[in-house]
Amino acid sequence: VALSDVECKPISESTEIPNSAGVYAIFDDAQQLQYIGMSKNVRRNIHAHVAALPNEANFVKVHEVSNPSNASLQAAWKAWIIEHGAIPSGNQKGETKWVVDPPSKATKTPRSQPDCSVYSHPRAQEVVTSQALHQLKDLGFVVLDNALEPELARRAVTGARALQAAGYTR
Repeated sequence: VALSDVECKPISESTEIPNSAGVYAIFDDAQQLQYIGMSKNVRRNIHAHVAALPNEANFVKVHEVSNPSNASLQAAWKAWIIEHGAIPSGNQKGETKWVVDPPSKATKTPRSQPDCSVYSHPRAQEVVTSQALHQLKDLGFVVLDNALEPELARRAVTGARALQAAGYTR
């Protein structure tokens, strides 16, 4: 499938991003192509890009690749880059901001409940403000011992909101 044949959709409204293998193109808010990627799980990669680069990842084109082998994914990816006529800025040699690290199976935190992430910090020094705790709990997170360093609490709330916006939490 040609890049030009795939509909460009706002990521914020794209509830149909597949969690299967495929190629994808990410566009900024002016619908300028930023990056062309390939993945065995397109949804995971796109959500990672949005979380890392929210101002540069606004629209997306996705094509699922049936019977995905590394060779078929690379062929589809290469065809999209060739059709575009130039290497997108995010695919330029040395560009690393669009790199998505695969999830590490060794660092997964067991979940006690669905749609809930558990965070704890061993050096917690101050009790998180009541407001931050309520925000985290409202976003579906559990804070152990109700304690986090203030900066970690702020980052946790920001990350929780990004996960919610990306559809990972309720």
